[in-house]
Amino acid sequence: MYKTLSLAIITFSLCISNAYTQAFDTDAEVVLKKLKSQKEVIRLRSISKTKGSSNEIQTRALKRITHDVMDTTKPIEETVQIQSFDIDDRVRLNINFDYGKSEISESSRSQLAMIATVLNDRSLKFLPVEVNGHTDSDGDDKYNLKLSYERANAVKEFLVNEYGIMAARLTVSGYGEGDPVAQNTSEQGKALNRRVEITLAQ
Repeated sequence: MYKTLSLAIITFSLCISNAYTQAFDTDAEVVLKKLKSQKEVIRLRSISKTKGSSNEIQTRALKRITHDVMDTTKPIEETVQIQSFDIDDRVRLNINFDYGKSEISESSRSQLAMIATVLNDRSLKFLPVEVNGHTDSDGDDKYNLKLSYERANAVKEFLVNEYGIMAARLTVSGYGEGDPVAQNTSEQGKALNRRVEITLAQ
């Protein structure tokens, strides 16, 4: 009986672990497919706008910290209407950081190498990209907003310095805890919300 129960617990734990892993994008082909899908969405929106279509583009109001367009060394805080991609089409990265820190861990380097390869793909090579940081709900809102920006900026700097991605292509924003993809009521949910996302700039 105890042996059966132990096996059931192990199986359940593995299922949770697999679901957690699969919630992040770790495969280059999947990431490339998602970014190409975003590219097509942007193209269709552009056509729709040019033709004066009445189709409304879904947006979400979010607070963020991003670069001042006149001075990229000066972050500014603002509330903006963000055009949404479907949540399943966003490229969600599990980039690991120590608690309260923005230095990228060794364990995240392979995933960032994969992202660099995708961004240098011939079909995407010169397209502008957004690097967006997110946190769970632990801690103060303002602190989380700043931390999410610093972590996204660390990803940008890593891609620029280690892989030669053009800095001008990468726009960095931090959204703090304001755009969760899971409930913050469990450790698994919080882990999913501590993420960096890559999307094409619209």
